[in-house]
Amino acid sequence: MANSVPPQVRLDVYLKAERRCYYCNEIIHWEDFTIDHIHAKSIGGKNRKSNYVCSCRDCNNTKGNMSVEQFDIFIKNLHMVMRNNQLWRVFMKHYKITIKRKSSFIDKYKEMFKK
Repeated sequence: MANSVPPQVRLDVYLKAERRCYYCNEIIHWEDFTIDHIHAKSIGGKNRKSNYVCSCRDCNNTKGNMSVEQFDIFIKNLHMVMRNNQLWRVFMKHYKITIKRKSSFIDKYKEMFKK
């Protein structure tokens, strides 16, 4: 693959990051980490070590070609996006109910689901 990052550069980026995602700071196992371009290639970023960071797949895929600043704003406002989402509201209602009664609504109807 012509655009792949050389193994030694991948290792250097991984070790420099102390095995942590640049964006969420979670520890990433070697098999699961990705190289992210700080400045996305699609908007002119270069394949240079200085443009690489260690990233988990979730953060890398979510960031897409956003700048680091745009991604930070996106994350800070994500709760507002999710709060306005009907699915999020339904999830939270059921999550709160589950926490209160320590079981899901499925438990109430588990006999129906055994079939």
